[in-house]
Amino acid sequence: MNHTIAKKIEHNAEKYDHWDYYPLEGYIYENLLDERLLSQLQKNVKSHIRQDTTTYGTHRTTFNFKNSKYAIVKHQQNARYQQFVYDLTFEKDWWEQTQETVGAWANDYLIKNINPIFYKFLKRMYELPPFNEDPENWIPYRWHMNVLEYDNFLSLHSDGDGKIYLDRQESNSVSLTFYLEEHQEGWGGELFTLDGFVYTPIKNSAIGFNGHVVAHGVRANTKPTKEPRLAFTTRWIHSKDVYFPKEHPKMQDFKLEWS
Repeated sequence: MNHTIAKKIEHNAEKYDHWDYYPLEGYIYENLLDERLLSQLQKNVKSHIRQDTTTYGTHRTTFNFKNSKYAIVKHQQNARYQQFVYDLTFEKDWWEQTQETVGAWANDYLIKNINPIFYKFLKRMYELPPFNEDPENWIPYRWHMNVLEYDNFLSLHSDGDGKIYLDRQESNSVSLTFYLEEHQEGWGGELFTLDGFVYTPIKNSAIGFNGHVVAHGVRANTKPTKEPRLAFTTRWIHSKDVYFPKEHPKMQDFKLEWS
């Protein structure tokens, strides 16, 4: 049996008046997966990183040309690119859900459409806080890898698309990053926040926090092998904090469009 330790993040942050300020809250998970699942996940993540799977789903950039609207399928942004696994909010059926139906719909979609090893990771997270406290309503709506090539870093940013939240600032949302390799001094890749919190990656560990309101970044990848770091991020949101058109018809302007 795997004995996972889930520790609450306690950080006395300094307030920066010229930035929107929110306290850093969340969990650090250690010894998260058993050896078999960890090994399977490593192999599949490495394979995924090698594939050219960047899509419109990573950035939603569009432009108009000669009275036609186009979506940019791929580009590099902020000295990194994303390997996109899935984003439920890019499925038309997402926008037909309600708070009561979205959990079952999301689970059915994930079972049918993503790598079974990836699905096993999500199910593991449902056994841990805060997701185990209300598992029917926590939705892992997105999975991607921020692929940091050698000497590239991820600048300060906040996560998520404002269109999916009823109230972005008050919503229960978790950005969860899982690490698949041992960190060594000088390799870089530490996660940091504006107020001085730093998390040094540990193999088979994860950190989850409210990344939609806390500015955070990742230090440059300086691995001597010059290979991309092995990590990925899943984003979670509680169904009561999601905008669904059926329940909030006055907010129809926020709904995504498909051509």
